Amino acid sequence: MLANHYYLIKNHQYAGVLFQEVIVNEPKNYEVKKKLMVCLLKEGIFYPAWNLYKEIIENEPWVILETTGRMHDCLCVDVLKEIQKIANFHSTNWIYLIELGILYSFNDAKKSVYCFKRASKLSPFKNEIENLISHIELFIYHEPKPSSPQRKEFL
Repeated sequence: MLANHYYLIKNHQYAGVLFQEVIVNEPKNYEVKKKLMVCLLKEGIFYPAWNLYKEIIENEPWVILETTGRMHDCLCVDVLKEIQKIANFHSTNWIYLIELGILYSFNDAKKSVYCFKRASKLSPFKNEIENLISHIELFIYHEPKPSSPQRKEFL
């Protein structure tokens, strides 16, 4: 897929455009939505990225929460480092805290939950954030791993 090529060479803007085209034809492709979300965050486009994240966590949380060890796949480490230059766990900017929460969920769900809990105290999206925290915690601590056909193909 040409979008993956641009994604891997960190041309997030063009990769994002191509990923959006894929999603039109494959609206349930959460792997592509994950990559589009990272592209949007890299480009500073918060709200669409936030909406994609919520959709993924509510429908196929493993796509993000089981990314540990596949960091080369999501390339979100670079985006995380950029945001960490601006904000940290003690930030009072709820958007940065949500961005940190999104990106930490790729490799440390507990840090992600911590960021989301801090953001929920500051954000107008308190209920949405608390719902996401519930989904993440359920996945981490209680939920048996899903056996969707898409997941089996991916693993």
